[in-house]
Order: sequence, then structure tokens, then C-alpha cells
Amino acid sequence: RSFMMHCVRPAADGGDNSYLDPELIFLLLYDQNPDYITALSHPQAMTIPANQDQRGMRSGPVFRLDAVTGKLVMRYTERLRHIKWHPSCHKALESLRTLLRTTPYKLNYKLSAKEGVICNNVLHTRSAFSDSPQRRRLLYRARYRELVSAQ
Repeated sequence: RSFMMHCVRPAADGGDNSYLDPELIFLLLYDQNPDYITALSHPQAMTIPANQDQRGMRSGPVFRLDAVTGKLVMRYTERLRHIKWHPSCHKALESLRTLLRTTPYKLNYKLSAKEGVICNNVLHTRSAFSDSPQRRRLLYRARYRELVSAQ
């Protein structure tokens, strides 16, 4: 439900991050076509295959309401390999991917050494990066099951 990233050493080149509030994407997608939200809320919208070492296959909706907080939760990946999408999702998925590429509502920022970010599970991505022998990127990332509280 939340994550932390801490940069020990940035990459020699690239590695910029983008962050985006899932509620904005939900609203933009809904404005395009409410049926897209219905399709992406299907209980088997997205399936991630089993991981030999850690977990079994997991299917679930892209959009759902949290049972405890009632807040919108978005579970999504841009990975193209191994992800299975429910047939009802293909048009919605195409529109979602276009929105993610073109929306002006992203926050773009490259973490410097000793900087970090703590947030609830916003959509996030990273640009390609390259290292040099003298400077290899080192970024710690931790995922948490609980939401970050403002209290």
C-alpha cells in the first residue's frame, strides 16, 4: 500500500523518476469511457504469473476500493512479458497506457544521493539509466502493506 525509495548513489546518466496519483488516472480514464473502469475493475483483469521462489499466480483488478479505508487502490504494471490481461480489458488498457504516456499531471524528479521518497502507492516509473565503472547506481526500495498516515 506504500513504498519507500532511498538513493545512495544516482546513476551516471538517466534514472529519472515520474510519479502520478492513481485517482487522476482513474478520473481521466472515466471521462474517456466509463466502461474502461468497469473492464479494469474485473476480478481477473490482470494476472501476474507465479514466481518460483516467492509467490503463486495472482489475479486481480487494476482498480478497486480498499475494504478498510474505502479509498481507491490501483494495481498496475507496464511490464509486457508474462502479464496476462483479461480479454475485456484490451481497449481500456490501450487508453490507460496512452494516458500514462501523455498526461501532464506527472511529477518528474531524479533522486540525488541521500534523497528519498515515502508515499502511498502512487504510480511510478523510471527512465533508462547507465552506470559507469566509477559510479554504479544504488537505490533501496521497500514496499509496505500499510498506508502511510499523515498523523
